[in-house]
Amino acid sequence: MAYCRASRLPNDFWDTRIMRVQLLEHHHVRRRVPGVEFPALGGRAGRASSWDYRPIENVMHHVFLGMSVLQKQRIRPAGRGAGTITTRWASSRDCTVTQKYRVGSNCLTTCLCVAVLSVSSMNSWVQGQEGLLPEIPEILLEDVLVFPLISLPPPLRSVDNLLGGAPPTTWFRRTTIVLEMWFNAAALVCLLPLLASAVPVADNSPRIDYDAIIVGGGPAGLSALSGLARVRRKVLLIDSGVYRNGATRHMHDLIGNDGLQPAYHRWLARQQISYYGTVTMTNGTVSKIQPEQNNTYFTVTGKYPGDKDISFTARKIVLATGLRDLIPGTPGLAESWANGVYWCHWCDGHEHADQALGLLGPLTSVPGTVRESLTLNKDIVAFVNGTDTPANREATEKSSPRWREYLKLHKVQVENRTIASFERLRDGSDKAADPSLPTHPEHDLFRVHFTDGESTTREAFVASFKEEQYSSLGKDLGVSMCGDKLCTDSAKGLVTSVPGVYAVGDCNSDNVTNIPHALFSGKRTAVYLHVQLERETAAAELAALDGTAAKRSVHEEARSLWEYMNGDADDVLYAAGSFEQ
Repeated sequence: MAYCRASRLPNDFWDTRIMRVQLLEHHHVRRRVPGVEFPALGGRAGRASSWDYRPIENVMHHVFLGMSVLQKQRIRPAGRGAGTITTRWASSRDCTVTQKYRVGSNCLTTCLCVAVLSVSSMNSWVQGQEGLLPEIPEILLEDVLVFPLISLPPPLRSVDNLLGGAPPTTWFRRTTIVLEMWFNAAALVCLLPLLASAVPVADNSPRIDYDAIIVGGGPAGLSALSGLARVRRKVLLIDSGVYRNGATRHMHDLIGNDGLQPAYHRWLARQQISYYGTVTMTNGTVSKIQPEQNNTYFTVTGKYPGDKDISFTARKIVLATGLRDLIPGTPGLAESWANGVYWCHWCDGHEHADQALGLLGPLTSVPGTVRESLTLNKDIVAFVNGTDTPANREATEKSSPRWREYLKLHKVQVENRTIASFERLRDGSDKAADPSLPTHPEHDLFRVHFTDGESTTREAFVASFKEEQYSSLGKDLGVSMCGDKLCTDSAKGLVTSVPGVYAVGDCNSDNVTNIPHALFSGKRTAVYLHVQLERETAAAELAALDGTAAKRSVHEEARSLWEYMNGDADDVLYAAGSFEQ
């Protein structure tokens, strides 16, 4: 339906209220219909004609009213104003053409007959020029008015009836145009959705399964889940079952739970959180997170128990996916990881206090690690594995001025030989230790073998190895990276550069990696996420209030239009029944 420019039409063009239009024009065809007398060909068309001629302004009247309602609703179909309702054109040789009229985001599908008149021809005809219509050798869709012929009465549904035997193929091939419009109740009902399309024809809003989905079931993810459960948010936590501290003997510096095993801590947290009825926890591996509708919600796809690929939707995403330590492939090292070989003094250092300590890492990391160790250990050897080079000495001097003097002062030895393997001589686990105690000594013992020369022994090691994101989900989503971490805005609850996506725990960019930090970051995000959800809900609720008022106005306009077009009870086209019916 192209835009009808009213300025090109006479002032009284919209004034006539006539229900039925019959327009036949062909210079070779002139059929007699009982009770109807046709004017002479070439004569001036007008209402004074002796036949039941009802001009086309009735159709234009309805188009104009429909456009007016759309304009009042500020609908902008096709992005070019209220007068551009786009149509996907369909053609047929009978009166059962199916078209979809799209108004904004709403779509009305009807079974239509379509008649086409050029805008220029209509203006010429209305202004009373000779002939009903000039020849139209080719109809251009960009310059036409398309009228839906809806629910024609049975006697008028066939072209054969209208043209007295002319086959449909002939009718469509010629330039003859037949326009028959009955604005009875059925027709008007079909038009009302176009006139009041501020209300969707169908509810196309997506199904949202959860307020938030948390990916990762370590301390940070569980903390976020607990915080959201406390305010009765509907949340799903998906846990792959892989944890950075999975091999660690005990967790420390966790107020009230010092000395717990990591697995027991996770189990206890799950047990307590499960008392809150709005949250769900499941094992699974998320493979993809897809933002939808400008990040208003997300589709999360993953593999779950039973090798089932399932997708869920959520308004927000919390990434608690953690880090992976890049452990060198030196034989014996990975097997000892987190059991006498650790990366955090606060997590495991106290259990190895006053023991012979080895430092594992490049030369540049040694001064800083020594500073963290001296209150716990005095017997320290730095195994730098061939990184004691002139370039690294210069870099270390820049980051830690006078580092040689500092290490010499504390009798720290630098061992630069290449390590061939690690051999465990003793397991420091104490099965007889009281599990209720927050800490007890762990006496491990290792032998370090080199590619040349004699081996040496150490009781524990502090490692300074690199790490990487355990999951690529954040990067795949387009989250900005700060080095190897997911950039987050602490002032906005650790939200990432992708709206609606948060990152907590070790994976984010605040560069703190311990259990208390993980718990804090999860809780921080839970609070901000909850409030942000409510902000968005409040905005939608207030917008709905405005929309309800607008709907009432449109409804009343539609009622008035119905009553106006329905006419009096004795009208031949009067539709029995009220507007509601």
